[in-house]
Amino acid sequence: MKRAIWLSDIHLDHLPPPESALFLESIKKLSGTAIWISGDIGQADTIVEFLAQMESTLELPIYFVLGNHDYYLSSINNVRSRVQKAFDNSRRLCWLSDSDVKEISPDVGLLGHDSWADGRLGEYEASDLLLNDYILIRDFNPFLQMSETVGPSSPLGPNDLMDLICGKQTKQNRLLIMQALADEAVEYIERRLPAALQKYKHVYFLTHVPPFKEACWHQGRISDDNSLPHFSAKVVGETLVRIMEKHPDRQLTVLCGHTHSGGVAQVLSNLVVYTAQAVYGNPDIQKIFSFED
Repeated sequence: MKRAIWLSDIHLDHLPPPESALFLESIKKLSGTAIWISGDIGQADTIVEFLAQMESTLELPIYFVLGNHDYYLSSINNVRSRVQKAFDNSRRLCWLSDSDVKEISPDVGLLGHDSWADGRLGEYEASDLLLNDYILIRDFNPFLQMSETVGPSSPLGPNDLMDLICGKQTKQNRLLIMQALADEAVEYIERRLPAALQKYKHVYFLTHVPPFKEACWHQGRISDDNSLPHFSAKVVGETLVRIMEKHPDRQLTVLCGHTHSGGVAQVLSNLVVYTAQAVYGNPDIQKIFSFED
């Protein structure tokens, strides 16, 4: 029997090193055969270190995607490049966004992509949310693009700085980047999911951002129109539905996180989405999936 341990939004950077080590040891005691992680492991300055620590401690295959927090204090391309370079030849660590389908059992395959919120659900233009993403990830913050580093002295006054980060043009540019990132996930899904469904009766798909409104939970309810643009990937959900409607005899299970509120959404009879529950500073196991050899 194979046992996959699903983790999400563990934010190991919110733990003192001894507690992080204890958490990994607690996972090791569960006798899993693989680890699945749906993003938000650390930040840009710690992501490679944490993944390497998990690899050496757990001594299991680790399949993961990256979450928005994993890019904090750097740029998206920089983090992707570092992760790819660090683990490209690893025997245990597999970044699913850079991989084809993985066989879990003769009937079960695993795919995954980081994805991103795409602003296509809810009311992006009217939303007044300013996520830390838009301040701490270089791609979204024009001030960081100007300065090249986090927190340098600046000739801009406080009002000028807020206008630069929150202004209409910045918000529009940010949306274009978000949608391009979500569209990358769509391209991955369209290229790999149909082939995986031909080979496996049941495919699991790891991603960070909920791909449906019904899976975008917040404190026991579905997120409102102010939050949905920043916490859901509409185009990814539409793609998954379109493909699964063409494969009624196959099953797709989506595992996501990002919202820190747990829930289950049955989108189609053959498409279900699990959204992870998470608390900063208190990482936990989401679920253990068992498969016949």
